[in-house]
Amino acid sequence: MGQTSEKKTSYADTLTKGRNENVFKREWIFFKKNHELFLIFLPGALLIFIFAYLPMFGIIVAFKNYRFDLGLLGSEWIGFKNFEFFLSQELFPENGTYEICFTINGKNFTTNSKTYKINVQK
Repeated sequence: MGQTSEKKTSYADTLTKGRNENVFKREWIFFKKNHELFLIFLPGALLIFIFAYLPMFGIIVAFKNYRFDLGLLGSEWIGFKNFEFFLSQELFPENGTYEICFTINGKNFTTNSKTYKINVQK
């Protein structure tokens, strides 16, 4: 039994054979054909980006020694030192308990509509 000099091709190569040459052209034709759908999708995508993803950028403030003159990206990275400072405060147990209670009660009063019983007279 002799070895054949055939080049082994993967299953993925056989599926995409001849398709990669005109990918941009095919996508552009698809976009032109369905441009109304993309326009309908755009406002929702923008709102999700603005209100769900942009606020995540501000989370890094907790891990930086933020200085206004250096900005968010120019400030020094200090890791968990802000958390160590906050948790090592003498009044942390009292203030922490207050914050937890305030958060729970605030959430109950603002998001739970069943909290308030309204008597409606008929």
